[in-house]
Amino acid sequence: MTDLSFDRAVPPLDTAGRALDRASPVPLYLQIRQHLVAMISDWPDPEARFYTDEELTRHFDVAKATVRQALADLAQSGLLLRRRGSGTFVAPPLVVERLTPDLDIEKQYELAGAAMTHRVLSFETRAATPAETRALGLAENAPVVALCRLRAVAHVPVAIDERAMSVPMAERLGFNRAAATGSIIDLVRREARPARAAWELSARLAGQRDGMLLQIRPSDPILVRALTYRDSGGHPILTGETRHRSDMIRCGFEMDLAVGPPAQAQVHSWTREAFLAGSEHAPTGSRP
Repeated sequence: MTDLSFDRAVPPLDTAGRALDRASPVPLYLQIRQHLVAMISDWPDPEARFYTDEELTRHFDVAKATVRQALADLAQSGLLLRRRGSGTFVAPPLVVERLTPDLDIEKQYELAGAAMTHRVLSFETRAATPAETRALGLAENAPVVALCRLRAVAHVPVAIDERAMSVPMAERLGFNRAAATGSIIDLVRREARPARAAWELSARLAGQRDGMLLQIRPSDPILVRALTYRDSGGHPILTGETRHRSDMIRCGFEMDLAVGPPAQAQVHSWTREAFLAGSEHAPTGSRP
């Protein structure tokens, strides 16, 4: 059988990927890896051969061994397929993602066979920030149990999670350091039965700390998803934010304008994270 994959259209390599920060403490192969992940997420045809080692070596202006280290890491993570005599190919999508405010994305990755890991950066009881005080309805300087962790998939850092809840709520839910590496929404859903989730999206530059953790430049944009969960009585359960690499996530919203008066219009949102490809539309059923 004739292999037609070489004849399929391959996006031309532009110059954007060559913007490596050679003064950064992040190794060059890791910087190249992140550029390749972005290329993989936008790859139009899994049957088309990926760029050759030689093409990428010229593109990034590095030694071939550096490119091969990045490609080997991506192949080990399951994002690329290296076929002797045929070349490198993008692995097919793992799972159809349907992410809504009450759905556990970690379980989707688990079902897809992708390894999600969490590295706890801090877990402490401290005074609430002004934003946490407002969201949780606390007195000024009231204590909260706060978590900050780095989330990675297939060894690629994709987001920083920060969560906070009142001390009584943390004790009620069993929110402790042992639970900090597990699914927080699963814990909340099991112990507190959340009835409403509010999200707010904004964008900003990564800055030094987040850039280092997410392995991107401080001047690169990140998407910030602020969130608060409440129970059926309207009482806050937890609040926080997740800071996503902007090249690893896509969000959108839709509103039904032709059904009923505007006050009853349903807002549907969808969110797509890298490594969970497929249908992007997932109605949340929330109202404006």
